[in-house]
Amino acid sequence: MLFCLRSLTLNCVRWGPVSRLGVPVRFGEVLREFRLRAVWTQEALAARAGVSAHAVSVLEAGRRRPRLSTMVRLADALELDADDRDRLIASAGTPSSAGAGATQSPQPDPAPPPASAGDPVPRMLPGTVADFTGRAGELGQLVDLVRTERVRGRAAVVVSAVDGMAGIGKTALVIHAAHAVADDFPDGQLYVDLQGHTPGRGPLEPGASLARLLRAVGAPDSQLSAGTDDLARLWRSRVAGRRLLIVLDNALDAGQVRPLLPGEGPSLVLITSRRRLVDLEGAESMSMCTMPPVDAVSLFRRIVGAQRVAGQHDAVAEVVLRCGYLPLAIRIAAARLRHRASWRVADLVDRLDRVVTADADPAASQVTAAFTMSYQRLRPAQQRMFRLLGLVPGTDLDTAAAAALAGLPADTAEVLLEDLLDHHLLEQHTPGRYTFHDLLREHARRAALRTDDASARTAALRGLFDHYLRTAATAVDVLYPHHEHHVDPPLGQDDLPVPPFDDATARAWIGRELSNLVACAELAEATGLPGHTRDLAAVLCRYLMQRPHPAEALALHTAEVSAARALADPTAEVNALTNLSQAHKQNGNFPDAIEHMRTALALARRVGDAAGERHALAAFGALSLSMGELGDTVTYSRDALRASRAAGDHGPQGDILNQLGTAHCRQGRYQEAIDAYQQSIALARELGDQVAEARALCNIASVHGMMGDYPQTLHHLREALGHARAAEDLMGEAVILANIGVAQQRLGHLTDAIDHLEQSRTIAEGIGDVLGQARVTIVIGATHIRLGQHQQARLHLENALTNARVLGERNLHTLALNRLGDLARVTGDPDTAQQHHQQARVLAADIGNRFEHARARAGIGDALSDLGRPDEAREHWTEALQQYRELGVPEAADVEHRLSTGEVPAP
Repeated sequence: MLFCLRSLTLNCVRWGPVSRLGVPVRFGEVLREFRLRAVWTQEALAARAGVSAHAVSVLEAGRRRPRLSTMVRLADALELDADDRDRLIASAGTPSSAGAGATQSPQPDPAPPPASAGDPVPRMLPGTVADFTGRAGELGQLVDLVRTERVRGRAAVVVSAVDGMAGIGKTALVIHAAHAVADDFPDGQLYVDLQGHTPGRGPLEPGASLARLLRAVGAPDSQLSAGTDDLARLWRSRVAGRRLLIVLDNALDAGQVRPLLPGEGPSLVLITSRRRLVDLEGAESMSMCTMPPVDAVSLFRRIVGAQRVAGQHDAVAEVVLRCGYLPLAIRIAAARLRHRASWRVADLVDRLDRVVTADADPAASQVTAAFTMSYQRLRPAQQRMFRLLGLVPGTDLDTAAAAALAGLPADTAEVLLEDLLDHHLLEQHTPGRYTFHDLLREHARRAALRTDDASARTAALRGLFDHYLRTAATAVDVLYPHHEHHVDPPLGQDDLPVPPFDDATARAWIGRELSNLVACAELAEATGLPGHTRDLAAVLCRYLMQRPHPAEALALHTAEVSAARALADPTAEVNALTNLSQAHKQNGNFPDAIEHMRTALALARRVGDAAGERHALAAFGALSLSMGELGDTVTYSRDALRASRAAGDHGPQGDILNQLGTAHCRQGRYQEAIDAYQQSIALARELGDQVAEARALCNIASVHGMMGDYPQTLHHLREALGHARAAEDLMGEAVILANIGVAQQRLGHLTDAIDHLEQSRTIAEGIGDVLGQARVTIVIGATHIRLGQHQQARLHLENALTNARVLGERNLHTLALNRLGDLARVTGDPDTAQQHHQQARVLAADIGNRFEHARARAGIGDALSDLGRPDEAREHWTEALQQYRELGVPEAADVEHRLSTGEVPAP
């Protein structure tokens, strides 16, 4: 998204709309003054001082009183002289005579304050069980573990794994313990159900779990399309140094958990599993047995009421025995007695004894008896709701979904849900949303299979699927009013109106329901309702492209392909294959992305699906551009543009022209790039689309920058900035500000350049544009090289290189390598410089980026010259000069100077 100045070939292809606590404020202001004087970001200062960026942010905001040792580290990092050092320390109300260098006695760090306003502080713990009883030993063990590590001041992750059979109370114990120690973890408490043993659902893949955790701590969706290993690295980096409490519930095995563990920092991880995780390194294991009889009796008495069971101790003991001393079964049996005022405890024992089960496992038989007895005492409407809920494939649901499932008014459905909640047959972790314990979910599903015929079950699911489809379509129409999903949502119940969405509520609803929507799409295809799968996928595809959820997209579009084939609908299959290709691209699986795209294109041509062919061609061009296959990008984009024009389809032409122009620019065919961008500008003006016009103006400015025409570059950029701001297009504004910064850098206005680049990065961070952040970071690093601030340059460039690798962005990877080569050379390390430039040369050749290839050649020559190998240096300079002349860029003059004088200028 930035234009090329020397080694920065970054075109804009597309963007979317996108208490002081008594602490002296002055310290934060003085610290910020010194940081800005050094032209450092908070991250750069943190890295130099050996503290977290979060700590710097909190100190600058005046939300935390600095420790003397921290002030010393900050002063050292900033290389303050004696006067400035005294001023910094005095601004915190700490006399410098205290001895800035004095040694302090070791003590554990106090709990850090909550994260700064820019960092989310997740509070995801489910509510604790109100009647939690017993387990004093296990609870004390967990709490003591946390408090002991805290006293020791240990800055390492503490992991405790609790195992035991189903229904034994693992989750209740861990959640109760988590609430007890939550105040020790002010940076947030996270919870994920790993679905290791959830009936009808496969275990949650580590990648999907990581995506949920990363979203909770503020990672933008644009960072979440990487593979599991890269997501795990991003997770560890994101939470390093933060004090977090993380509950991983219902784990299948150690392999499912291991990628989710933070790498370092004072965090606590609590895990529950039905099996002992003996191969989970460093975990403190705790195996839970059934409740001791005395605790089981206490739990029963607490639920029913002590007066109600007075004088019936033996009968109570018989009840808890028949419940296998399992809390889940005891709660259900006790709830049954509580709702039968005329019963004595002996009556409950008698009814438990009458329940017949064919289960050969005695423990399972006892639990099933409690479930069955409770179910049998429900009214028919309650029984039906219980059974139908067992068919739902998602993790939870709200009242509207339950009403649609049962074909009932919302008020009636809510009463039934609350009845089941009162009987302990449902759980409610979040107000308004209901879920099952895994054992009860399976019991309900089996009851539905026994009682309701196939047509009744299908009708109920159809009602649920219709509700989700109708509501999702409405939400997507609000978020993307120009996106045509070609779905006519089914009519719904008159008493179940779709919520009046705005942007925020629509996005929140889809985010909350996405996993349920995908699960329903998968089930619909598997249960003879493929049309619902096709339509849900068509509705959700735009959301999944704008806000990547790689695991969900892959599952959804895989089911979509199967559904289209079941419907024998080739048009739907073309769309499904194109969507599946894009899902594989999000997951970094380019071979499968190419295979599915080729299949889609061939099928569209075979059946004469012109619209599908246009869509596939444009998507194939975008895929090729991401892979650095510039020749293929040009071919597919031209074909897509030709077909769109023939069909009078103006909608996609702007994006196609931009990706075509970007390919030409990277190939060094600048006039062809300008032609494509000018056409895009004309089209945008015809359509009155300020965002598209700003995008195209930014792109054409990038080409003029490549050619050294900086006045024309700035002219286009200022015009583009006006359009972007008028349209409130933050992503566009960030890109344009970055380009202005690059132009000012080339003109030697380095302070102004840093100012615009930091503005750009601030906006990119705010909107979650990780790719934009990486691009700007490279330019900031390059500017620090020219300022002679080599440590800052290294921090920025190495960070950008890491992000480019995580994102799979080979063009950025090349740029970062070339700039790291420049840095190595000016810091006296020509061997490393040669290595970086050589890697960049290979990569640039592979992706067809001629400018970066020439830049790498010139850099290799510079390094060889410094190593005293002038003949080899001249060979590389000669190759670079030829390429620069072919491109028509001003860098050719620099190489001519090298060849004529043997002198190598600074980068």
